[in-house]
Amino acid sequence: MMPGTATRLAIEWRHAWPVRFAHHPLCARHRQETWRIGRLNLCRGCASLGLGLAVGTGAVLGFGGPWAITAAWVLLPLVLIGSWPTWYRRWPRAVRDALRVGLGLLVAVGSFGVASAPGVAWPALTIAAALWWVYRRRRVQVNARRCDGCPELGRGVCSGYAEHAQAMRAIAADLEDQMHAAASSHGMPPFGADHEPSGRGIITMRIDTSRYPGEPAKPAQGEHQVTAK
Repeated sequence: MMPGTATRLAIEWRHAWPVRFAHHPLCARHRQETWRIGRLNLCRGCASLGLGLAVGTGAVLGFGGPWAITAAWVLLPLVLIGSWPTWYRRWPRAVRDALRVGLGLLVAVGSFGVASAPGVAWPALTIAAALWWVYRRRRVQVNARRCDGCPELGRGVCSGYAEHAQAMRAIAADLEDQMHAAASSHGMPPFGADHEPSGRGIITMRIDTSRYPGEPAKPAQGEHQVTAK
């Protein structure tokens, strides 16, 4: 018997919060992509984006006016051209942080500009949406090759995702405990007792490797599988 949604989410959060907001491999090759605060691994790009969004939102709420439209038009080409995936990773880390702060500012002032003067600002929104679609497609292509040349490629879960895999195993073990407890409370035999006396190891993890290297673990016959996206 699987635990309810709230219980599963609580279990996932308990074990996965240190890597939930990393968004990048945690190996030496990608060390500059995250900040480590205690056990928490925080994506630098997203943190910088959040900073820009907070500053921009505060600016338009406190001093909003026609300047927001002008600022959006100025930021749009600078941020989108500078952030083009083909050359974005070639910039120094400080420049990439500044681009993400600029993107946050652009979202804030652009949203305010469109809301306050839609007749004037709507072309910017249309252009931004089209460019974002193209940007996303190119970003997927670039990210698919970010681990090219790594000696760990194809050797299972790499060091960049070791913490992710550890969290997934802990989640699986916790879910098993919950399932065994639920079965016992209903007078049912231990889950998986028909093929494993200990009742442990019934849930095996298959980490989605479509975004990073490593071979997925294949559950044995009769096992239940939890997939981590």
